[in-house]
Formats: sequence, structure tokens, C-alpha cells
Amino acid sequence: MNTIHIYKDLIKTTFIKCATLKELVQLLNQIDVWRYENKHWKHQREVVTVKAVKYYLYGKKNKYSTFTIAKKSGGTRTISSPDQFLRKLQRLLNICFNSCFTPMPTATGFVEGRSIVDNAKKHTGKKYVYNIDLKDFFPSIQFARIRAVLTKVPPFKLHPDIAHIVANLCCFEGVLPQGAPTSPTLSNFVCKRLDAKLYYLARDGGFIFSRYADDITISSNKNIYTVEFKKQLFDIIESEGFQLNPKKERLQRNNVKKEDGYIRERQEVTGIIVNEKPNVPRHFTRNLRATLDCWYKKGYVIASTRHQYYYKREKGFLKYKGQIPALEDVVGGKIEYLGMVRGKEDDTYRWMKLKFDELCMKQSYSIGDFEEVFALLESDDVKKAADYFYNKRNLTEANG
Repeated sequence: MNTIHIYKDLIKTTFIKCATLKELVQLLNQIDVWRYENKHWKHQREVVTVKAVKYYLYGKKNKYSTFTIAKKSGGTRTISSPDQFLRKLQRLLNICFNSCFTPMPTATGFVEGRSIVDNAKKHTGKKYVYNIDLKDFFPSIQFARIRAVLTKVPPFKLHPDIAHIVANLCCFEGVLPQGAPTSPTLSNFVCKRLDAKLYYLARDGGFIFSRYADDITISSNKNIYTVEFKKQLFDIIESEGFQLNPKKERLQRNNVKKEDGYIRERQEVTGIIVNEKPNVPRHFTRNLRATLDCWYKKGYVIASTRHQYYYKREKGFLKYKGQIPALEDVVGGKIEYLGMVRGKEDDTYRWMKLKFDELCMKQSYSIGDFEEVFALLESDDVKKAADYFYNKRNLTEANG
């Protein structure tokens, strides 16, 4: 079990007091040790050094790989992924950020213990659901802004030299890169004042507001979405340095009375239907059921081949640098997502989970098999134990 939460207050105090690069490096190394306390090390831990950090601060070599993925709404999104060591530095810094700062409850994205389901639940059963989107969210947050908030805004108020170093390590080409582990957390911190302004606007106006990264949702049982209201809302957003994406603006109505009946539109928040209760779109369960049926009736090889074809067409070949995730990984993830949205007691989730486990499970086990599973569990390697138990990639169909 990761014990890093035990040291949260100490990390916060030490991080804020750091005045030199050496002190920052010492803290990052200590956090790295705490992260894996009581765990078995597979490889020797790579120590962070002042020299290595300076290389990433001042070296001319590009430390990011950049690629594009397809958006559901059309077009592409640019992803800038840091190399392995820089990613490690950013993850350690992210622990520092999260030890110091927790966003307001209205910010539901990239916060431990909050999810898109929590975001959607705030807006269930409302007559009006209004969605807007912040344009070019991460690229619009520049290096100077990150450095400024880290230096001047509580609870950080870092030493100027440390704020400069941290901002430099977390930015690429002068902006927050989409693909770095620190970008979501820093974006939430930059949006601290925006969240507060919209929270008070919602409180005074009697509506519900939430933000999941660049997606802002406002819901109510009254039609408050006048030209004056929108102007007030847009002025707040623009005053905080963001722009709206006009293509993503939409007002979704449900059970709204009109002359000849009622308007009943599908209301969606961050991909989750919220008309009555959190739910997934019908095509999600339909496609998932079809995949399980194909796997059961035609075997793993045929189902996997179909999965690779459709995944490449829908997600884009470059999302995982040309590597398509295995069928069982994608299907398992989708089933757990269904359970997260509908609840683990949902009949469809439980049926799919049992079917999936049946398809993944080996037909029989020897005493030696169980001894191996227990040994892995005792060594705290739960992932290996699960992989061994399900033996997902060595199904009889795949070898036949």
C-alpha cells in the first residue's frame, strides 16, 4: 500500500520552504522513497540529482515526443509526452502540488476521489443542462502564468527561484503540455479564482455549476440562459484569461413544457447521460455486449482481430505509438467504467463482469497454480497475481 498520504503535511511544509535546487532535489528523492515504502524493488531506484535536473532545465535536447490523436467531436488533439525521467520528476512534483492544494468541490477533474461520475451526478434530473467548453485549455496556460501563481498565490508562495524551476520543468514550448502528469493539477490551480467566481455566481443565481478540466456545466430547473446571463458568464471566463469554444456550446432540455407537449432531449455531461440518473449511451452497452458475444461464440482470435480493426479506426493508430491495447484490457476497462457510472449492483454490469471473468479464466487449476497466485499476493504484487490467475493472453482459443 502506498503510504505517501502519511507524509502530506511534511511534504507541504518542506516544499513551500525550499529555497535552492539542492533542497528541492532532496525533497523529491525523499518522496520517491516514501512512494514505495514497504514495497519490493524490482530495479534499483534512479536517484534524482542536481546535475540531472539542470540538464532538463537547460539542455537543448527535446525531452518530449509529440503526436496527435483523434477527437470524438472531430479534428485532432496534440499530445506532448515527456521522456521517462522527466515524467518521473513531474510525478514527484505532482505529489508536492497535491499535498499543498485541493481544488474547490466544483472542480471534479484530475482530483483524487472525484470523477466524471461525480461531475455528472451534480446535474441529474434538471430541466436545463448547459455545456460550454474552454478553447485550447492547456496551451492557453503559459509559463509566465504558472510561475506567477506558484510565486504569489497561497498556499504555495514559493521562493521565486524554485517557482521558476518548477514552472520550467512543467512547461513545454512555453505552455502546459497536454500529456504531462503535472498539467491537470496545475490547470486546476490556475483555475482557482475562476472556480470561485463561478461558484458565487451559481450560489447567488440558484443554479448548479461544475468544471471538469475545460468542460463547464451549468444546470437548473429554470430557464436562466438569457443573453444577459451568458454575457455575465462569458465576461468572468474571459477575465480569467480563457476563451470559449463556440462549437461546444449547447443547451439540453428535458421535461420542459411547450404548447403541444414536452421537450425531452438527451442531456449529457462529460459523456454521461444525466436525464434521470447517471447512465452510459445505448451504443456503449450495445457494442460491449456484441464484443463479448463475439468472443464467446467465435473465440479470442477472431474477437481480438475485430477489436484491433475497430480500435484503430475509432481511436487513431498513434494514440499508443502504434500499439493497440489488448482486447481483454479494453473490454475489462469498459466494463468497470459501466459499473462506475451505473453502480456495481446494476444487472447489466454484473452480467458482463461474470461473462468477462468466465472468458478470461483458465478452465482448470492445479495446486501449483494456486500456490503461485498466493505467493505473488504475499509479495504484494497484486497485478502479477491477477495476470497469472486470469492468464488473459494464453487462452485456449488463442493457442488453437
